[in-house]
Amino acid sequence: MTDDSGTAIDDPITPAINWGEVAHKLSLVDHARILFGMRAARQMWTDLGLPSPAADRRNSGAPGGVIDFLHEATRQDMFGEIKATDLHSLYQSWAESRGIVPCGPSAFGKYAARERIAVRRSGGDTFYCGLRLKEVP
Repeated sequence: MTDDSGTAIDDPITPAINWGEVAHKLSLVDHARILFGMRAARQMWTDLGLPSPAADRRNSGAPGGVIDFLHEATRQDMFGEIKATDLHSLYQSWAESRGIVPCGPSAFGKYAARERIAVRRSGGDTFYCGLRLKEVP
């Protein structure tokens, strides 16, 4: 069935994809990853308006939602620093409020390391460097 203009009524109208623009955006994301790490690449991906590759996954690949927590609760700050025990306590509360079984401090640290979050140890304490907690609106 067609309308007056000859267009099929059942055909979905989809905008044309500018593949050159998509390739350029992906190149920028790749360069951000190489220069600044995965966290910066993910932020660049979002800033460029690319669709979330993890939109259908609850935990973004990490048990206990660690990666989701880090993305929701922290932001990059080259001078920022968060005590590991404090961040893990916040994570536990976050996970429990969402019905997710939180992982322990050791596993949490391993997932944080996968996100290329630097660690500093001082006086028996561990600190995650380059992070700051996001302000609650």
